[in-house]
Amino acid sequence: MVLLHGCADSLAPGDVAGRYALISVRGQPLPLVYSANGEQHHTLLSAEVVLAADGTAETVGQIENRATSGAPTIAEFRIEWRYEIDLARLTLRPPECPRIACAEPVPQTLRIMGDALVGSEQEIYVRVTQ
Repeated sequence: MVLLHGCADSLAPGDVAGRYALISVRGQPLPLVYSANGEQHHTLLSAEVVLAADGTAETVGQIENRATSGAPTIAEFRIEWRYEIDLARLTLRPPECPRIACAEPVPQTLRIMGDALVGSEQEIYVRVTQ
């Protein structure tokens, strides 16, 4: 269990290391349709944030892509990060890479709340393993 320290103390990466499963976004549980138009539906089936004690992290998950014609397909995704902790705020940043070689994801900030991480879109991740 992660305990929040006093105002002047910050948590270390080892304090929050573990696997966190996404359970809801804006109050809606997974699976969650996040993009739909007349011909395409994209559903987030699962997502996890895995925080390592060395300050590296990854987001992994599955998305179902469904067109009005044809069978649905499942795509897996994986995003590598490094993270920093400032008090009870965890910021995921993309690793350094040449701009020509890769598209960088946007940094994300999550609040550390006990054994949960909460994002700006009210994404709620709960710790499933240490």
